[in-house]
Amino acid sequence: MKRELKTILIAFGTILWSASSVWAQDVNMSRYITLKVKKGTNIKLDLWADAAGTTIKIVSGSNEQTVKVDSAWTHSRNYVAEAGTMTIYGNVLRFNCCDNNANVTELNASHNAQLQGLFCSNNTITSIDVSKNPELLWLYCHENSLATLDVSHSTKLKGLRCYQNTLTSLDVSHNEQLTELDCSENKISSLDVSKNTLLTKLFCLKNAITTLDVSKNTQLTILDCGKNNLTSLDVSKNTSLEELYCFGNSIATLDFSRNASLKSVSCYNNKFTAKVLDDIYCSLPDRKGGEETGIINPVLNASSPDNSIVLATNGKNATARNWQIQYYEDDTDVTGFTGTHQCVGGTGIDETKDLPAFSIYPNPVKDILNIAPDKPVHSIHIYNTYGTEVAHATDATSIDVSHLSAGVYMVHADGKVTRIIKE
Repeated sequence: MKRELKTILIAFGTILWSASSVWAQDVNMSRYITLKVKKGTNIKLDLWADAAGTTIKIVSGSNEQTVKVDSAWTHSRNYVAEAGTMTIYGNVLRFNCCDNNANVTELNASHNAQLQGLFCSNNTITSIDVSKNPELLWLYCHENSLATLDVSHSTKLKGLRCYQNTLTSLDVSHNEQLTELDCSENKISSLDVSKNTLLTKLFCLKNAITTLDVSKNTQLTILDCGKNNLTSLDVSKNTSLEELYCFGNSIATLDFSRNASLKSVSCYNNKFTAKVLDDIYCSLPDRKGGEETGIINPVLNASSPDNSIVLATNGKNATARNWQIQYYEDDTDVTGFTGTHQCVGGTGIDETKDLPAFSIYPNPVKDILNIAPDKPVHSIHIYNTYGTEVAHATDATSIDVSHLSAGVYMVHADGKVTRIIKE
């Protein structure tokens, strides 16, 4: 009886050993991701495989674990780091090692060329090499210690989140499939998104950007460029824009006359005069007739130095379009406006009455508009039909209007005014 039991146990053990050996042999050991980790800690991982039932092996020192992973997130699990490295072998399609803080300091995914998603935020990673990951669609490496990031080889990238690092530059000119980019809270001084025509969301706040051209990003719905060094911002080509956050810059004017979908604007702490703010209110899209009320924040709080400028405007021009003018800090309505400026539709500027006209040519105009006087005109201002200035020249006899859209405009030159048609 004892001999039979022993035989059965040996046979059963052999079966188990054989099963585990076969299971281990199923692992693709040539495809792996390596982490530099803090020994003795639990490392939280979430895995997504190429196919359901894929065998994955996690190795750290003498600790080896083999798990089955489906083609969906497995839910985060802790794996003990028995050494300074942890290697994840197998056909991992998407890899998540987020929120390990100081326990993960390096990541090498160069031996997993098929990787589509790399999520490694909120660690202390100082460098990431994704030059061998051409299939990468999502790279979320925010809240780390990255000083550089090269994504030029990841041409299929759709989503890039690299905010809260120490980047001084970022080249996304090769990532033409990007729909979402968040590079906020770095030290970036310039950002070229002219090749990223599919972008719908762009977040680049709290950098040192001096100019930002979003004229090619016609699908943008959200733009957050607050707390940079911008002096101007043109959103006339962003006709799908719904939310704009451009606070904390040195922007002198804004025009929303072509942003029919706009519903939220935070533009406090800029260089607006009361007249400019009145023009901004007049250019806001009309949200009456069942539309959600729009919110505009031209001032941080009631104690802000520019609160008196805001109070000198005519807030009724915004509320008449179903917009609320609010303090950003506490979302309360701004009250006590003293301004009397009236928005004018159709012809553009209400101040044109009884002003003398002057000669200009050609009219209609395509490119260069010439002023008749032989001597230069001290000041030329061109306004759109919402009363917003769209072009300006000083001490000139002509002005370039090639950038203006087709339509009717009013030209003011040294106290004289006339109407032009832009072809």
